[in-house]
Amino acid sequence: MFYDYADGGSWSESTYRANEDDLQAIKFRQRVAIDVNRRDTGMEMLGKKVTMPVALARQG
Repeated sequence: MFYDYADGGSWSESTYRANEDDLQAIKFRQRVAIDVNRRDTGMEMLGKKVTMPVALARQG
């Protein structure tokens, strides 16, 4: 029951419609067959250079 309420946009659907309109305005440019040899996922995390920015943390 709640899912139907939330999924349907709940009441006036004004936020739902605004979100839909905003998402339609975003266009992603597809880049196929490009040179990926020089891509770098590395970054600095907590003052140290890491090759891939993934961090784990406790929850709860």
